[in-house]
Amino acid sequence: MKAWTKCALGGSMATAVALTASAQVGITDPGQGPVELSFPQSFGTISELSGLAGNGQSGPGTNADYFAVSDEQSNLYAILSGVDLGTGLLTSPNIVGVSPLESPGSDLEGVGLQLFSNRTFTLSEAEPAIRAYVNGTTQTPVDLPLPSAFQGIGGNGGFGLESLAVSGTMLATANEGPLASDAGSNRVRVQTYTPAPGVVPFGLSKQVSYDLGDPGSFLAVAAHGVVDLEYLPNGDLLVLERALGVRRLDGFTPVLGTTSAISLITAEDLAAAADTSGLSALGSETPVESTLLWTEDFDADGSPQNYEGLALGPELSDGSFSLLLISDNGLLQQDTPLGQVAFSPGQTLYPLIVAIPEPGTAALLGGLTVITLVRRRRA
Repeated sequence: MKAWTKCALGGSMATAVALTASAQVGITDPGQGPVELSFPQSFGTISELSGLAGNGQSGPGTNADYFAVSDEQSNLYAILSGVDLGTGLLTSPNIVGVSPLESPGSDLEGVGLQLFSNRTFTLSEAEPAIRAYVNGTTQTPVDLPLPSAFQGIGGNGGFGLESLAVSGTMLATANEGPLASDAGSNRVRVQTYTPAPGVVPFGLSKQVSYDLGDPGSFLAVAAHGVVDLEYLPNGDLLVLERALGVRRLDGFTPVLGTTSAISLITAEDLAAAADTSGLSALGSETPVESTLLWTEDFDADGSPQNYEGLALGPELSDGSFSLLLISDNGLLQQDTPLGQVAFSPGQTLYPLIVAIPEPGTAALLGGLTVITLVRRRRA
């Protein structure tokens, strides 16, 4: 397991190095930083948005570019946000619609869209449950099957099912932190699904173990795990991790902060990984290969954020894609030997750009020296 490290280079060169290291994908930050997400007062209280899904569209005439769910409210929120197709920067993101969800469950953490069927999927952590709305969000949903390892885990001490990715005929979920049965492994389970005939649109497929990274920059880590997944058009899977802990601001003062990290599991590595469906405990198996693409620190003294959702946006003019994070603005606090420290995150979106090279690009770049990205495998 390797510590999270940042790319030392910026701009297009960072993208080139990332493409070489992963042989597939690179992520760059366009430099806009967190962008406040606003909404009309008439919508009432909207807080703790934790899951995000994009519809792959942007521009005039689009009713909504993204949809979000909340830890606290049982609604589906429509977000309209312009994306500059040349720079990837956001323009005035706003919540423009609120739709109640029928039988949503408790503590919604994930949302996904299957565009060709007009289905909406939600994930609730407390039950846990993945629910498919086949005929609109006001109709009674159907529940997808869960593997035995996820059944009855509830919130798993605050680290239950947290992630949901849906793209076409692909669907995946993951638990946030190690299950009780997997304690000590520092690994979580990524469960994939395959399309199924009948009322329930997906059935269980392969399950793999994923090795959590080492945040490294904290004096003490209060929470660390996988908070969202997102499929790319080529079938690769992005993994968003979030670590919460205490750092020292000036060598003495404790500050509560988060670190966000995005890693890549390629479709090829997912296919080659061992299936963990039959394992009662993780630890002896080889986890799926993953490549660290991006990290960023967010502290209470600077720009406090708690990014828990990840969504692919529209294709940009150079063939790359917009990629958005969404921050849960629920109050965070932690006891330390020097007293309690608090963290009030913003309710924001954070734009990134993800580049997916054409076939053969990685081979052309193969002679470059790679120093910035880390291939992670448990020894």
